[in-house]
Amino acid sequence: MKKTIAALCIILFWGCNSDNDNPGSPANPQGNNPLRGNSYLMEFFQADPSAPYQPDQVIGFEIKTNGDLRIDLDPDAMNGFESELKSAGKLGEEYSWEDNSGGYRYLLSLKDSVTINEINLFSLGTNDLLGQFTEVDTSSVDPLELIKALAGTYNVSSVLQGSHSRMTVTIDPDGNIDFDSSVQLDNSTYELISDQRECCDGIWIDMTPYPTTTYPRIELYFDTQGDLKSMAYYPQYSSVSGRVEVEF
Repeated sequence: MKKTIAALCIILFWGCNSDNDNPGSPANPQGNNPLRGNSYLMEFFQADPSAPYQPDQVIGFEIKTNGDLRIDLDPDAMNGFESELKSAGKLGEEYSWEDNSGGYRYLLSLKDSVTINEINLFSLGTNDLLGQFTEVDTSSVDPLELIKALAGTYNVSSVLQGSHSRMTVTIDPDGNIDFDSSVQLDNSTYELISDQRECCDGIWIDMTPYPTTTYPRIELYFDTQGDLKSMAYYPQYSSVSGRVEVEF
């Protein structure tokens, strides 16, 4: 609860000190970035030890109204932003900023048209993925509870992709998932549980060694009544090789 209050205080601090650039200023190379003027607390997940951030380090980001990105390395100190990066426009559907002095690129993706998904950090020189920032959850709900609440055995009615030998999937009361005879997913390997029900009717579980370039992921999908209707297991996400999708 104290962490939640502290996080909210930090967000309020940023709101009082946020950029007030004139919206009528010169054209923003990112186009109509819907996140302009917003601030975020985000946690870093390291993929490469050469990354300039520590694992689990919390960073503050503010997207100015002109599209530039400000970075606060110590949000708890409430002493302002240490760096500011000019907008580098868009790469595909992602918003880009480049730190030319440090040699890094920040790419921001959206969950939907108005919600931040993640910021990926790449090396400018080699384009290697160095890590990923995801928004800090200030709620008091342990995301594992979402999985525990689904405890039960589900009969597979059809296999939509790949193969499934046992035709049942079991989730135990601790949130461990027995997906198939040779695929048992222990909750100790769950690195990130993302509640995507509002945008995508699903919950994603990314597992060790997330957030390296490939890692196991399972996606749980729900029907309009909120009942579990299907699962998709990726042994090496984001590759679709070996993907198994079943429907209940």
